[in-house]
Parts: sequence; structure tokens; C-alpha cells
Amino acid sequence: PLSNVQIVFGSLLSRLFFVIVLLLAGLPIFCVTMLYGGVTSREIFLSFGIAACTAMLTGSLAILIAMSRISTQRTIFSFYMAIAFYLLTVLAMGLFWKGTWLPEAPATSTMGAMSWLTLFHPFLSQMAAMGKVNVPSAANLGAYNAFSRWALSQPYAAYMTGTFVASLL
Repeated sequence: PLSNVQIVFGSLLSRLFFVIVLLLAGLPIFCVTMLYGGVTSREIFLSFGIAACTAMLTGSLAILIAMSRISTQRTIFSFYMAIAFYLLTVLAMGLFWKGTWLPEAPATSTMGAMSWLTLFHPFLSQMAAMGKVNVPSAANLGAYNAFSRWALSQPYAAYMTGTFVASLL
């Protein structure tokens, strides 16, 4: 008696349950690290938000593949390899290819400048949330439209919003 939407949503929640429980169980431990300094509550909650949104997108992609193909070991292996290839390639491009760096974002001595790929990659978004790369302020992005100014001045929020919307689609 379940509808197609209920079946897909139930499948997604069953895939995400373990990940969400691990995130929630680890939250008190990470909050204790604030006592030792160096980590703010904002950074902790942004990190957990990025992880949750990434898990939701990955689970949604897995359901899409499971619905469109007969799940075999080859399909599952291809999915994992595609995710790994995407993560490694986009990370390397964002960190080392100066053509992706924003001229409005000042470079750091260790990481370089922020890349526009930060909007599409969890590790790059995490680096922006933790302050490892300098994020340009909205005032420095006057040449861009309002949406681009928001996305580039808060890349972690843009990443979470984009992955959430992509998961819904």
C-alpha cells in the first residue's frame, strides 16, 4: 500500500540512518574539543552540516542508480570509483590549478586562494568553513550578481544548499 515516493524516501532514510546517528553521537565529543580551544561551535556545526548534506546527496545518487539499473557488483564498484574520482580530481583542481582561484579571495601562505570549485566539493567547502582558505567578503565581489556574491562569500552554505536541492531532485 506504499506509494513510489514513500518507498524512495524510506530507502533513503534507511541508508542515511547510520550516518546521521554517527554524526549525532559524535557531536558531544566534538563539542568537548571547544574546551581545549582552536575550534568554535560554528565550525563544528558547519562541518556536521556539510557531512550530512554530502551523505544525503550520496544516498540519493545511490538510490537513483539502484532504480535505473540492476544492482550488480560492477555497478556498485563503478559508483564508488566515480565518487572517488570526482572527490580527488576536483580537490586537486581546486587546490593546485590557479585558473580556478578567485582573484577577489586573498591567497594564504599554505593553501593558496579559494577556488570557485569550493561550491561543489565537500572538502573544499570544509576548508572554507574552517578558515583554511580565505573567503572573499560580499563587498569585494561587487562585479558579480547577488546570487554569486552570496554563494562565493559563503561557499559552505552554498554547498549545503546545492547538495540539498540536488538530493531533492
